[in-house]
Amino acid sequence: MVPRVRECAYVWLQFAAHLPPAIVEATFGDDLGERADNERWFREMLGLSDHTPFECVGSAPEARLALTLARAGGFIGPRLASYAKAIGPVDVAAIAAPFIRVGTQHGMPAHVEAAVMPQLTAAAAAAAERLAQLSRSM
Repeated sequence: MVPRVRECAYVWLQFAAHLPPAIVEATFGDDLGERADNERWFREMLGLSDHTPFECVGSAPEARLALTLARAGGFIGPRLASYAKAIGPVDVAAIAAPFIRVGTQHGMPAHVEAAVMPQLTAAAAAAAERLAQLSRSM
């Protein structure tokens, strides 16, 4: 049994947003988004309660983005649906934009930059396309 802590709930939410359901299930063995004993953590992470955690988890917009992506990927149980309804529409592109931007300032040596930057740029482009496809399908 996975302990009831917000860090586990947040990691589960990010897994659910970006990985196939079979991997999430194999990793956690339980749908943490649908467990009643995790409601407090999800409500706090998503900015639906007076207290919003600032340590060990992402911001409320990041959690809202992950919730939207998780639901688009097949995690659509009644609890997650109720959180999504309480949040309302999420601007996926606007929230995701800073996370898929590749910065140009770094401290990499030139030979490392030559090998790494093309991979980062390609990964950012692939993430942007994935998010655009999801946004169109919602």
